[in-house]
Amino acid sequence: MSSNENAKANPKKLGKLRGCALILFGFSIIILIFGIISGKKEDGQGEQVKKDSEGEFTDSRDGRKYKAVKIGSQTWIAENLNYDMPGSKCYDNNPDNCNKYGRLYDWEMAMKACPNGWHLPSNKEWAFLYRFADGTSGTDSFYESPTAGKYLKATSGWTDYNGNPAGNGEDKFGFSALPGGGFSATVAFDGIGRYGTWWSSSENDTLSTYAYCQSIKSDFGQKLSDNGEGTDWGHDQKTKSLYSVRCVKDN
Repeated sequence: MSSNENAKANPKKLGKLRGCALILFGFSIIILIFGIISGKKEDGQGEQVKKDSEGEFTDSRDGRKYKAVKIGSQTWIAENLNYDMPGSKCYDNNPDNCNKYGRLYDWEMAMKACPNGWHLPSNKEWAFLYRFADGTSGTDSFYESPTAGKYLKATSGWTDYNGNPAGNGEDKFGFSALPGGGFSATVAFDGIGRYGTWWSSSENDTLSTYAYCQSIKSDFGQKLSDNGEGTDWGHDQKTKSLYSVRCVKDN
């Protein structure tokens, strides 16, 4: 008797055969789906989407693209902002400096300069970045790290007073801090190559016309925190000083 005749003669056996066929069909569908997913990973499609969304950001206002980097639980634009707002300046009024170091803003501009979905970081957010970089803990928002500057600075572009390479960092986290200098009514442009200063959104509680700023410097200065490896904070006049801007992503 043939196998088909046996199946007809035995309904239970026929049911088992049908059950096995359905199971095999189910496994085939699962294998097919797994193969499609694996193929995307192998050709880089899935990874590319993730990389583009985390590693690059486009400012919809002018189409300018920026690198973005996640450091701890924060996501930062990993370049100085270069959005052309009325009143902002390129160092020495040279557009080439804007292309390398970004633009310089007063505090009022800086509070509005970051694109939608990003904001000017507070002292607390800067301190969180420094502590993640140097591996310490604490809650004080007025924090001077002895080593975070070394880890956050770019590996080139830092100089001494004579323009010689000095104080370059390790760029351990991709923050790539560059020394864009600043501008004030008293000394005009100063500090390019030697220090980077970025506005904080935190205002001075006692001097209403002042806001805080954060600095990373080259290998110079009188304080230990100015040795090229640390970070520093200070305050300056909101409308009379121009500094760089870094933006951190909204939570």
